[in-house]
Amino acid sequence: MKATRPAKDMTQSRIPISPDPTNDSIFRSRYVLVLFLLWALWLALEHFAFGPLSYVRSTDNGDSSLPAHISATHMHFSFWAEQWASGADRNAQYCIEGLLLPFMLLPGWLAYGAIMFAQRFIAGYFSFRLASEHLNMAPWPGLFSALSFSLFFQPSQNGSTGFTLYDGFGLPAIPLVLWLLGRAARTKLSRAVCYATIAGALLGVASHLVLSIFIAPLVLIWFALVDVQKSPRFWAVVALFGVIWCALSLPLIIGVLANGPLSPRSHIDFSKSTFSAPVEWIGQAVVLVKDNWLPLLLAMVAYAFTGRRSRNYRILLILTLLCLCSDLLYHLALRVFELNTHGFNIDRFYTLVPFLAAMLGGMSADALITGYRIDLTAISKQSRGTAVGTALAFVACLVIIVQSIQMKAIHLDRMLSGQNYRAFYQNPDLLELAASTSAFPRYRVATIAAGRSATFHPAFLWVYNFDTVDGYLSLYTNRYHEFWEQVEAPLFAVDIMRHDYFYDWGGRIYLYTPSSGFPACGEAQFSRYYNLSLLSLEGVRYIISPTPVEDPQLNLLPSSARNHQLAWERLPRYRRLLSYVRGAYPGIPLYIYENADALPRYFLSHHVIRDGDSAHLLQAMSRSSVAALASTVFVSSEALGIDEMKNDAGYTLSGSVRATKWIDDRREFVINSDSESILVITSNFSPYWKARVDDKPAPIMPVDHAFIGIEMPPGHHSATLTYEPPLASVRY
Repeated sequence: MKATRPAKDMTQSRIPISPDPTNDSIFRSRYVLVLFLLWALWLALEHFAFGPLSYVRSTDNGDSSLPAHISATHMHFSFWAEQWASGADRNAQYCIEGLLLPFMLLPGWLAYGAIMFAQRFIAGYFSFRLASEHLNMAPWPGLFSALSFSLFFQPSQNGSTGFTLYDGFGLPAIPLVLWLLGRAARTKLSRAVCYATIAGALLGVASHLVLSIFIAPLVLIWFALVDVQKSPRFWAVVALFGVIWCALSLPLIIGVLANGPLSPRSHIDFSKSTFSAPVEWIGQAVVLVKDNWLPLLLAMVAYAFTGRRSRNYRILLILTLLCLCSDLLYHLALRVFELNTHGFNIDRFYTLVPFLAAMLGGMSADALITGYRIDLTAISKQSRGTAVGTALAFVACLVIIVQSIQMKAIHLDRMLSGQNYRAFYQNPDLLELAASTSAFPRYRVATIAAGRSATFHPAFLWVYNFDTVDGYLSLYTNRYHEFWEQVEAPLFAVDIMRHDYFYDWGGRIYLYTPSSGFPACGEAQFSRYYNLSLLSLEGVRYIISPTPVEDPQLNLLPSSARNHQLAWERLPRYRRLLSYVRGAYPGIPLYIYENADALPRYFLSHHVIRDGDSAHLLQAMSRSSVAALASTVFVSSEALGIDEMKNDAGYTLSGSVRATKWIDDRREFVINSDSESILVITSNFSPYWKARVDDKPAPIMPVDHAFIGIEMPPGHHSATLTYEPPLASVRY
């Protein structure tokens, strides 16, 4: 057996090879569709097959995107989401408006499962069509590319074992977008416009621009260097695609531009972040190589044995390597040029690595078919050119199938540990608490959670229609971030890891446990870690914790399920598995505490403390009792009309206030006071709130550092507060 390399350049046309009869039967178009429907069904099976017990990945999904989408279906397209961390602009978050319809029509677990299935089908089927129709790959290499990308086994990307709601139809739809635009280059103008419109609408409606924006340069490079198109007509169609994409993303663009400068992200300098060490930049590339070892291995084999390599092979190899090193290159640029991206991670080109590596792996196997010859006398001459490449591609496909089984095992283990729909969103104690009151505005809740590795996160509570003071958001106000630092000041003073995590990581805001955990014996002392008085100021009536805590002001509520849940966790693994399959999973045990000192969500304040230094005000607030916070408002000197104040004693008489309407974007009040006062509303302050007193415009100001205040004259008055973000009329 003698191996020889052909002198022919692979950039030339494919050497005619008689089709393998097996390939010819398997890869007919009607069978390909069925094949990828079955493959997507297999990959998404645990996301819906167990009903409410189906798998829901927590990280960057069940802890944020999924509850945001479910809760948003009850918001009636409001601009302001009062449920989320004391209020935030809804369109500046990870909620993808185009994905709300399934959650309006189907049970939450089924809507989620349907989206998981659709993501995997689109990623697989259109990767195959892109590879075979536009890159001219043989069937088995094209199948490998499709299976590899649709599997999306990428633990380095926030522990991804498959696409999630966080990805929307951005990353999974890369091959569909490229295929549609490639078709636009090969058809008449009317159809080309239609294809571009579909591609632009898909990304504009069903993906998050902040995450899918990295697809834009890929599209340009793809058609400039890979699937080369030079026609001015084609690039006009691509421009139409971009315009439609941006137009449909306009609500998000406006929300980010309006709220980004007000958020803590605008103050993050990644070049100085504690999460920005050189070892981590290199580590990102290493773990990406580990996640994509199989297609990269095929690329190395093809590079070594195929002689002269095709132009597309070289381009895909260079693009893959650049994206692999994007984190390293990005942070080096920050350090060398002293750049500040104000909290926006423009290094996320690494999210393109799975697609590029999958295409590169398929093209490498295809290169072995056309670029490497083995003289096997026992095989007919027409098969000699395909033996090595087809065999490698076939084996690689088998490896992908084995990885999918491995992924199922990981998901099963996570399901048993609590990452399932029922545990997150159908906890019996939380359902009972949610049904216990119909008053408005609803009381607020706060949650103790351990961090990124924790199963239970505050945002889960949005599904129960709780108003939370915490959660996981893209953007919330920097004022609230500074206020929350005082809430957790006792913990941050002794736990630098939690302090740095809070400041450098981004949108997670909740009551962290110590990095070393609570004491193993006895109940944790709440006041040792958190400031309950500031939580009371926000109207936190309930504290929800996965571990017991203790405080004189907190009363543990009885639970109908906790003892059974704790007993289930002590069962051997095989018994837990059997009961889970039978549907007898009881959920995650939680401890719910009632805070008797919680203040109402709005009240009149008659005493004012002013200071020009916000830090001094926050420290004064953190030292104040609940009674003092209820009677005193803390404001900066520039926020209040000092010239109009007659003395420093502030407001001294009493009054009453009653809410006559309370919805996310609008609140109406009736106030009766014998003296001047300040109406305090403990929703996050934003300059886009507008107030009217007796139907006349009135100024609002930040009070207690983070919240809303309206000056009220003596007597009987009405007040209205509405949220009016920029260009609100074009947002829906």
